[in-house]
Amino acid sequence: MDLTQLKDLAARHVPTDQPDGAAVVLPMDGIFIVRHLTPAPFQSLSIGPFASLILQGQKEVRLDDKPMVFSEGQTSVLGHDIPIEYCIAQGSPEKPFLAILFQLNFEILHRLKGRIDALSDGEETATSLRRVEEDTALIGALGRYIELIDNPVEREILGPAILEEMHLRLLQSHSAGILRELLSQNSHASKIAQSIEFIRSNLKEPLSVDAIATTVGMGKSAFYEHFHQFTGKSPMSFAKMLRLQEARHQITALQKPVSAAAFAVGYASASQFSRDYKQHFGVSPSVDQQ
Repeated sequence: MDLTQLKDLAARHVPTDQPDGAAVVLPMDGIFIVRHLTPAPFQSLSIGPFASLILQGQKEVRLDDKPMVFSEGQTSVLGHDIPIEYCIAQGSPEKPFLAILFQLNFEILHRLKGRIDALSDGEETATSLRRVEEDTALIGALGRYIELIDNPVEREILGPAILEEMHLRLLQSHSAGILRELLSQNSHASKIAQSIEFIRSNLKEPLSVDAIATTVGMGKSAFYEHFHQFTGKSPMSFAKMLRLQEARHQITALQKPVSAAAFAVGYASASQFSRDYKQHFGVSPSVDQQ
């Protein structure tokens, strides 16, 4: 199966009345199809480690304010569970933006790591976000996986093996560096992943670089350097971003009062919260509340 055939296959599984930009959840583990009929402005996304294959159109992703453009046939691989900012740069009713996303399963990756001799040769410094050029083997595996949608028996029997192949293809691609780092228990990447989980679990509490570094068993300087390398942000900037995104979720999705959302993520000053919120999102929290 080539990219055009996979695009046509994926498009058939998007309902005609699907809201623009909404994800179509397929009946298998952690795989979605996203379609945009028009370009879309920058927004935040956080769904954990995942891979995204662009079938048609173009998107732009920002990490540390550095843009990366992904076009047809290219795969983005996000190793860490970090929010990213992205926009849909190309998409129209005649030629919609179309992409397949699937969440990475680290149990599968660990199992594969023990069965192959080498994941990459001469891999450059690992970063959280990688771009993989068109990979016919990955495209073929994704196509065979999606073809199972209409056959529950084959999906149950063949699905796990094809899902494992999809992960193997990524391990053999240029995304192998960050995946290998994450799979090594004492690697810098795995420690940064632990620190991100610690920050997420303690958004309401006062945080410091010293305290987070100590929690994951790293020195302050080394922790700061590797955290910035993998996430594109300093630990405190990252924590602030997570606080603001969680507050926005509480205000917009959960309909909480602005003051309650600010307090829930550790802000003591409502005015400071409003300033930070508007600086990050471009609108005040009261506007988002409407």
